[in-house]
Amino acid sequence: MVLRDLASSCLLLLMVSGLAFYFASTDLMRINPSVLSEPVAAVLINNDISELHCGNIRAAYRACRQFAFHEILMFGETDEVPSRTDVIRVLKNCQWRGVRLGLLYMTGHGSLYRQKNLPDGEACIMLKDAPLRIGDLASLLGSGPMLIYVDLCYGSGWVEGLDKRLQGDFILL
Repeated sequence: MVLRDLASSCLLLLMVSGLAFYFASTDLMRINPSVLSEPVAAVLINNDISELHCGNIRAAYRACRQFAFHEILMFGETDEVPSRTDVIRVLKNCQWRGVRLGLLYMTGHGSLYRQKNLPDGEACIMLKDAPLRIGDLASLLGSGPMLIYVDLCYGSGWVEGLDKRLQGDFILL
């Protein structure tokens, strides 16, 4: 119990520190997303329904509430792993409505997705119906500014892969 609370507290500290660093490096209007003229959302994805990872997603939600995002979109906060279809549908809906993504947080179990055209594999997060891969997300993330926090196995693959594909103002942790 104490270890789980400590892990959640550390996660909250890292997210708040990352957000503070991110916003400190930009103009003052970005400190509080709710004062921007455009709506800004945080997206939180968990694919492990264990108490540890559900605790991570709840801690991330609490951290996001302190920054007054217009929307906090949570996937996997209870007893069901989200589907790739649902995650992509919601992200496309944000684009369609003109909602900019300011934070992407992923926790749980990462993996490598391999195909003939990807012999070295591509980092992914396994969801209910299919893996969510870097290639699935790159076109949906916009040009920032955004903080991307990856708390997954193969997290370094996410950071490297996104760094190669994203263009704009991003901080990858």
